[in-house]
Amino acid sequence: MFRILKKILPSAIKQQIREYILGLVQSSAQQHDDQRLRIDHLQAHVENLTTLMTSTADNLNAVGQSLQSIHQTHAEQLQSLTQQLNDVTALIQQSKVQSILQQRSMPEILPHDPASMAMIQEFKKQFNVDFEVDINISKNDIMFLYSLAAYQDFNIALHHYLTIGYNGFSIVKEFVEAIQGPKKFEGQILDFASGYGRVTRFLTAYFGANHIYTSDIKSEAVEFQIKQFRVNGFTSSYDPTQLKPNQTFDFIFVGSLFSHLNETLFLQWLTCLMGLLNTKGYLIFSVHDQSLHPGQPGNDFAFVESNEDEKFQFVGNRITSTQLYGISFVSEKFVAATLQQIHPQIQYMRFPKLFGAHQDVYLVSKDGKMPNAEQLKNLYQRISN
Repeated sequence: MFRILKKILPSAIKQQIREYILGLVQSSAQQHDDQRLRIDHLQAHVENLTTLMTSTADNLNAVGQSLQSIHQTHAEQLQSLTQQLNDVTALIQQSKVQSILQQRSMPEILPHDPASMAMIQEFKKQFNVDFEVDINISKNDIMFLYSLAAYQDFNIALHHYLTIGYNGFSIVKEFVEAIQGPKKFEGQILDFASGYGRVTRFLTAYFGANHIYTSDIKSEAVEFQIKQFRVNGFTSSYDPTQLKPNQTFDFIFVGSLFSHLNETLFLQWLTCLMGLLNTKGYLIFSVHDQSLHPGQPGNDFAFVESNEDEKFQFVGNRITSTQLYGISFVSEKFVAATLQQIHPQIQYMRFPKLFGAHQDVYLVSKDGKMPNAEQLKNLYQRISN
């Protein structure tokens, strides 16, 4: 058939057929080459992926081994730290036991040596203390222990303790004399929340034991002062409504109790103590001003559940509740509003950082009569200096 067509067809057509067939052959060859090239590319890609997978597997294996090594190291470090923690905990427990035993074996009254006696004489000279003061301090006096923990030196702690006590006494003395004049005091003064007598010892020595009452939540502290200073005393209560001493007072000094009360107890104790004043009585109390708060200095009232008692676990009669006895910070606005809530006739005056150069002091008049401003200004300057 092809031969017949070859003879019949013209040369031009024959040429076209040849070219067409040649084109088909060439196209088929080109397609074959393209397919071969694609196969070569795919094979190269597969080889690359295989190499990458092998490399990744090797890397993952290396990473796994590294992570396992890190985990092992951390596990060993954790085990070491846990052991150190257990050792430290054991030492702390042992130290607590030793502290308890040492504290129990100590005499009730801390002994003085020649160095501490010399320091006491220097203290009296420094502050012109011209009257005899009982300087016996109980081993359970947390105010002294707090100073000792801060200064790590018995004599320095003793000086600080006596200085704060004398400062509290000076505040009461100056207010009494500013209000009643230079005449001999014949009334009754209550040192409330007195601890073991940091201020009471000076009040007693100056005004006379028969003019001084003392009260504290710790019955042992009250008993110590009654025995040591010959003052009158009664144990306080955690519930202000239960405090009924059957006695009223001309002056009540409250050094660093309202600096530890929550908002509810602040009002309740202020109401209670105002009720223990004579008709013309005065309440003197200290607070932490709001500006002293480390985190929220602008709040009118702030309360932190922490106190110094919890730091001395070897003292048996410490206050354990930080909800009832923490650290509070108040503004003058808050104090004024609280006093007005008790009675609108109450008048007060604020003396910044007068107690221990740290706490603000408020003088509150039950009947609304206050010393004149010039007297109080001079008083503030004398105590501050």
